[in-house]
Amino acid sequence: MRQCFERAVAMIEAHPEIPFIFSRSTAWSFHIVEQQCPALFKKVKHYVQQGRIALCGGQWVEPDHMIPGGEALVRQAALGQWYFLEKFGKTARVCWAIDNFAHAGSLPQILRKAGLNGYYLSRCLPMDAQGQPQRQFRWRGQDGSELLAFKLQNLETLDAAAMRTLVREREADGLPALLIKANDMYADRRVIMQPDWVPQPGRIAAEPDLPDCRWSAPDDILDDMMHYRDQLPLAEGELGFEYTGTYTTDGRYKRRNRLLENLLPDAEKLACWAALHGFPYPAAQLKQAWADLCLNQFHDLSCGSSFGEVLDEADRLNTEIENRATWVRDQALAFLCDRMHAEPPPQDIPGDRMAVFNLLSFEHTTAARIPKTDAAPVHYVDAAGAPVPSQAIEVPDGGRFDVILHTSRGLGVHLYQRLPGALSDTPEPPIATGNCLENAFVRVEIDPLTGDLVRLLDKAQQTEYLTADGRGNRLELLREANLSPHPAWCTMEPWWIMYTGERLDTPFTVDVRLRETGPLRGCIRVSRRGALHPDLPETVFVQDIVLYRHSPLLHFETHGTWHAERLMLKARFDLPFTATQVDADAPYG
Repeated sequence: MRQCFERAVAMIEAHPEIPFIFSRSTAWSFHIVEQQCPALFKKVKHYVQQGRIALCGGQWVEPDHMIPGGEALVRQAALGQWYFLEKFGKTARVCWAIDNFAHAGSLPQILRKAGLNGYYLSRCLPMDAQGQPQRQFRWRGQDGSELLAFKLQNLETLDAAAMRTLVREREADGLPALLIKANDMYADRRVIMQPDWVPQPGRIAAEPDLPDCRWSAPDDILDDMMHYRDQLPLAEGELGFEYTGTYTTDGRYKRRNRLLENLLPDAEKLACWAALHGFPYPAAQLKQAWADLCLNQFHDLSCGSSFGEVLDEADRLNTEIENRATWVRDQALAFLCDRMHAEPPPQDIPGDRMAVFNLLSFEHTTAARIPKTDAAPVHYVDAAGAPVPSQAIEVPDGGRFDVILHTSRGLGVHLYQRLPGALSDTPEPPIATGNCLENAFVRVEIDPLTGDLVRLLDKAQQTEYLTADGRGNRLELLREANLSPHPAWCTMEPWWIMYTGERLDTPFTVDVRLRETGPLRGCIRVSRRGALHPDLPETVFVQDIVLYRHSPLLHFETHGTWHAERLMLKARFDLPFTATQVDADAPYG
């Protein structure tokens, strides 16, 4: 960042008479220079006010736009725009997503609400009828919000000959403006920026056969496009999915990102709740945690295409984020529980009082897990003293819990008492018997030799969801192509998944056992182990196939260790119909 801004300032000062403009995205880059190079930042601030350094991006960094959740993308824009407003008195208008590997269909709404009306991208462009990428278009999101999106043409040399080539390429578009950029010529965008570029647009414009050429800010491009927006083609919804590997690479990092994205709003909700009763709201802790999480959602980090050293550093920062959020959550919970503990229970019932908090905004019934330290039998009653169905479980990673059936109408807390001794037998029939799981909604049958599902019946619709001779949850191994002939620094394996078409027989030893048949849920555990590589340890999968009494959902809780190279694991279901539509999650969409 220091080199980048130093070179920009040098180019501005080398030709004060020429309105050279340098565009810089990501509020974080300004923030880090402000922290570490205050004299340089003073110059940067001066040239921002003059319009010679253009604010763009409007987000804390250039994050991935598919993997982070909606709230994280809102925070990216909030932190970025707040910083620009505080330091420079204005905000960005164009989002900067030049290197992103896909673009969520819900993003136009989020960005428009953050004051960002333009979108600069480079990858995953929509195609026209001739299969050519569209470099200027209107992008309409899922809710109808629109952005003006554009891709700038790269110049390898900044001269009249290069401009003539670009003009010829763009004549077929019939659009008034030709948008180019000069910051990727040859190599790295920092130190190769040269002051002798600055006069070039004037020299090009002096050529009689070439159009006017000038240095421009992203806001100027957006204003130009507004004049001919009706001529622009329309693209709708999600853009991308060319780089499928970015959704799987470094799965552990992705999982931790999602856990932190859920932990931080939980901490905020509890801290707000407690603040209503006198708890000092830890705004600085939470803002810092969000800023660090947004930094760690930089697109190459989220997508797993960074070097190992980068991931190690990001992992340490994730630990700091987790510590901050956990501290806030636990302090707020302790504060709220202490207030509840000071109030006498509505019923004089002995035993431990348990508080179950629901931090979701909607009514739902869930099986809440309460940690326990030993195997002694207990039962639960609600605040009125009525028995609550419960069941003791052990999960594959060694945890021991009591599960209670918990219904909540939305954000709130419910109190329970934990009493010694089990309840008498309930009249409910068992959910699991032998190799079968069944409740009022579904019936599931499992092959005791392979662990595959051989039947999945929707009882309400009387629909069989597997073909007559088909299987469900059949684990298949698919061979991946070797993408390593590239230079070591440029292997495409983090970005692309390419299959050879080869399916391997799964060399697993299988063990199927009935684990639970209690009043709340049934569980059949399927364990598989086998060697997938001659020089590596065995691969082990343990799946708890779980059905709850209150729900038609069948859960596959999978744990294990994976030791393989260039293999992908797929859970296959042989369906008796063709699925033509997919319901999938998107950031706030």
